[in-house]
Parts: sequence; C-alpha cells; structure tokens
Amino acid sequence: SHGYGDGAAAGDEDGVAAVGEAGERTGYAVSSQSQEGVRRIRYRNRYVRTNSWHDELRHGSRLFRPLMNTSGISFLPHAMANLLMGGNFLKDSANTALTSFAGRLLALQDTMPPWELDADTLETVGSCDFDGSLPFYVPFTAHPKVAPGTGELLFFGFNPVYPPHCSV
Repeated sequence: SHGYGDGAAAGDEDGVAAVGEAGERTGYAVSSQSQEGVRRIRYRNRYVRTNSWHDELRHGSRLFRPLMNTSGISFLPHAMANLLMGGNFLKDSANTALTSFAGRLLALQDTMPPWELDADTLETVGSCDFDGSLPFYVPFTAHPKVAPGTGELLFFGFNPVYPPHCSV
C-alpha cells in the first residue's frame, strides 16, 4: 500500500516508511509491505521532470539564477538573466514538498504550479492545473492544507514577479 507525507517518518504495518524530497527536483519514496511474514522494502527516487529540468538538460548547464533568497540588489539582474536564458523569471523546480490529494501525488514548490507524479513509479506525469481550475499565473504554495470539514484543498501563493503577488 502507499501513503504520502512531507518527509517525516510515518507509516504503519504495511505502509510508507518515509516520503520526502532531497536535493534539487528529486522525490523519493520508501515503502514496506509484509507478505507471508516477510517484510519487503522498496526504495525509488526520480527527478521531477519540470520544464526547467528539460531546458537545462538540453542546454547542458544551469540556466536559472536564484531569486527567492537573493539580496534586493541582485533580484532584478537575476530575474532578467532568467528571462533571457531560461525564458521565464522563475525556475519550476518542484523541489520543496510532496503531497497527495484527490488521487494525485504532487511535487510542490512555492510560486509555481504543482507537478503530478505517478504514485508508484514517481515518473513525472506533468504539470497539474486541477483540470483547468488553476490558471497558470496563480502562484501555488508548497504547503497546501486539506479542509477537514469539506475535503477541499486550501492554498496560498506568493509570486514576486507576476500579479496577483499573493493569492488565497
């Protein structure tokens, strides 16, 4: 069986022991299963193949400069360099958190839409716009919450480049 979390140790007798993120754009899962008294451990990891991942692979080197933790003086030059080199101000790295919602395993980062992963293989399915209900310009958080009463996914988003700069 599968279960997903945010990297904290979790699981039950026949569930996931740990799921999380490690390094740039990579997700991993460790699951255990008991069968006829024998416990089997399965580990798998994959790079989240975002648009930026494909672009940098084709280019053979890094295209994006950091924006989120830079000084005010370097923000604008880095943003312009990103636009010229990578075609976008922000890199879609999907490297902050994993969550499971509505039968989808999502790789998340702040400021960009989530990326859906196959829950078993961790292969990248593609960018997720929740069947057209999430416009490309709405920033998405890496830490959404599920409303206990309704089961709706709640998120906020911050985007330093495109308005609206904050969405709820």
